[in-house]
Amino acid sequence: MMLSELFAQLSYGELRQTYFSDDETRLIKPEHYAEIISHINLGLTDLHKKFPLKTNELFIQQYSHISVYHLNSKYSYSNDASTEPYKYIIDSLDEPFKDDAIRIERIYDENGDEFYVNDGHNSWGAFLPNQLSIQLPQPDDANSISVIYRAMPVKIVGTADPETQEVDLPPVYLQPLLYYVASRVFAGIGSPEAMGTSNNYVVMYETACNDLKFNGV
Repeated sequence: MMLSELFAQLSYGELRQTYFSDDETRLIKPEHYAEIISHINLGLTDLHKKFPLKTNELFIQQYSHISVYHLNSKYSYSNDASTEPYKYIIDSLDEPFKDDAIRIERIYDENGDEFYVNDGHNSWGAFLPNQLSIQLPQPDDANSISVIYRAMPVKIVGTADPETQEVDLPPVYLQPLLYYVASRVFAGIGSPEAMGTSNNYVVMYETACNDLKFNGV
């Protein structure tokens, strides 16, 4: 889906009666692109938090004296600016880890066997102190682990060309994104009437998300 399509949906729908939409062309005014894009980015992030829309994989080298490993680029091989004494995220300059992790989904050993997670009764496992950290009870210098994580969407820059910029979202999630953007736009207007409209769009957004979950999307 292109950004221009998303703008068109907003201008003919949720933002039709606002000053963001041109009265003659019914398109989003260019001077408001950056503001609308900021709302779109937040909506994309929220949807990627709620749904497993995008996953990435990274590899972590174990060290026997390090039991907790953080998904943070300061521990990446490619990060020459980092002063951390031990870097355990195995990446490269061509494909660096970009701090795009939302939460850890699964962990595998070098043989492809999945770790049990947060299971105190199983010796072959790992613990998650938080969404972006892994604790290994028995780290081994000779081994590494594979981490599958839920990833952030690609951020759209405010100066992006709507005709060439792709939106990192499957079309089935378009409607809740429109509701999310509209809720923030009307909240920013700030009048009592606009705040009421914003609250309505918040409810519509949550309802649309729940419908997607209920239908197994």
